[in-house]
Amino acid sequence: MHVVGVVLQTGMEGYTRIVAEGIPAFGISVEQVLEHYPFVIVADDRTPSGDAVKCYFSTEEADIVGKLQPGMKVTFQGRFHQYVHDQGRLLLTLSSCSLD
Repeated sequence: MHVVGVVLQTGMEGYTRIVAEGIPAFGISVEQVLEHYPFVIVADDRTPSGDAVKCYFSTEEADIVGKLQPGMKVTFQGRFHQYVHDQGRLLLTLSSCSLD
């Protein structure tokens, strides 16, 4: 999806990923890995509403996302992930995002 909007918020969000390695007959090791992903939340400046788009970027793009400021107009693309209800608003979340 291609998205054009105005930045409301940026940040980092941590997720625990479970990593399993090995061969079942010889044993499997399981490890929890905490990873942080930068995100940006944008809204439509032409049709204001409480709903927004939250897009997750790769960790390599943390510096770029960190330079975005509220009120800036941005264009990016990402892959549909899910809809989330958050404090009375609907967030369309995208993953694997990149700025255009």
